[in-house]
Amino acid sequence: MRDLYKDMKIFEITDIKAYLNELFAGERFESFYLYELRCRSDVDYYVSGKKSSPEEAEYAEWGALRKKLLAVIGTEELPKTMKLVLMFNRDNITRLIEMNNIPLSPESVGGLFININLDQNGMSVTTGTSIKEFTMDKTLEHTWDSTVEKYYTLQ
Repeated sequence: MRDLYKDMKIFEITDIKAYLNELFAGERFESFYLYELRCRSDVDYYVSGKKSSPEEAEYAEWGALRKKLLAVIGTEELPKTMKLVLMFNRDNITRLIEMNNIPLSPESVGGLFININLDQNGMSVTTGTSIKEFTMDKTLEHTWDSTVEKYYTLQ
């Protein structure tokens, strides 16, 4: 793990195949929406998770799309590059704030993200937060970093 701009954390993934298996076939990431996917394998792919007509959520659930995306990307070999951005779902953002007594309203959080990057140098997971109002309090960012490290890096 290393600091990035002192507000984001980068976690190096050592077992890439196991991580990709959990990401595309496991249930650990079911509490996320797909924000976007960029992938280069035999061709370049770009998928936006933004729904064209949002019902309850503005973004599609990762669990509903992951198998379709895996079929498009292929399973024969690792992609040459991949950038996958997942966004924590709204109910879990609310739960995270309440469980950790974070002094923010759930409505003030634009999103909690994990950015999964794969390239010739390896694989990493970077945390990201979006807060709609100015605050000096970094409790949410630190809590999100810890949550990602504990549950979403498979370390």
